[in-house]
Amino acid sequence: MNRFKIPVWPLAGGLIILQMILIAIIVHGESLTFDEGDHIFAGYMMWHTGDYGLNPEHPPLVKLVATLPLLQEQLWVPPLQHRMFKGEAYRDGRDFMERNDGPSHRLLFRMRLAAGVFAVGLSVIHIHLTISGADGQCLSLLRWSIHR
Repeated sequence: MNRFKIPVWPLAGGLIILQMILIAIIVHGESLTFDEGDHIFAGYMMWHTGDYGLNPEHPPLVKLVATLPLLQEQLWVPPLQHRMFKGEAYRDGRDFMERNDGPSHRLLFRMRLAAGVFAVGLSVIHIHLTISGADGQCLSLLRWSIHR
């Protein structure tokens, strides 16, 4: 018989908060990767022009989620040169980030944080659905959607 009762939900919540703190620390310290600008530029253009032709080789969901913090910003957008989509997204993405974000990486931090929160949220939903079993999945989704 187990004498110690482990508080599962507070422990899980604490671990999720710890994960979010670690994500914030890590994404704040990293510099821009070589292709991150074209993903960001492609996501921004998807929101503002509905153009999914820039960077089509990657699915758009994470790009759209990551660029959500940019929707309220008035940002400079480089004019499209009608080059091949890979070169267009890479060059324009590099110029877009250099002109709008600069060395502070304030926008980059917000976009990475949005993607991190999205990933942790998906993980929490996946774990909850896995623990609750097949019968509880529909009920938990229904409960979650009603309480929103």
